[in-house]
Amino acid sequence: MLDTKAIAAALAPVVRMHVAEATAPLIARIAELEKRQPERGEPGEPGRDGKDGRDADMDALKAHLDALVAALPKPENGKDADERAVAEMVSLAVARAVSEIPLPVDGKSVTAADVEPLVRDLVGQAAEGLREAQSEAVERALESAKNRLRDDMNQWSAERRSMSDVEFLSRASVALGKQIEFRQ
Repeated sequence: MLDTKAIAAALAPVVRMHVAEATAPLIARIAELEKRQPERGEPGEPGRDGKDGRDADMDALKAHLDALVAALPKPENGKDADERAVAEMVSLAVARAVSEIPLPVDGKSVTAADVEPLVRDLVGQAAEGLREAQSEAVERALESAKNRLRDDMNQWSAERRSMSDVEFLSRASVALGKQIEFRQ
């Protein structure tokens, strides 16, 4: 089974680095342009007078948009996209991304420091799931034990009328001991 999360986790730093390198000159140029003060130029020639209050010709605009939409390729019924074209695009994107993964170097292996963050995250997620499950199981077990003890005490209380105090206390202490063992 293809582990897409692991692939994405491995590719993300490489992609991030390449994007940062590719956009660094643009970001620097934008920062440079934003620091500049506006310049005042000479006044230009006066423009010709327009007609105030005239909006776009909606009929002409609609006709133009209708023509543009009509020029789009028509989809075939039951077919969303050309699967071969999509597969080719995906294959090219994957090949490009994989080609950017550094090749292994003889004698150099992945270090514990390389995988430690991933392992910590996975172990943390698993431990949290176990803590939640364990907590829920303990709560259910304690609730069940309390209910059984209450039922036993109610039954013994009814039977107490026919037993001595010593016998009642003996039975109650045995039952309580079982409940304490159960908790541990």
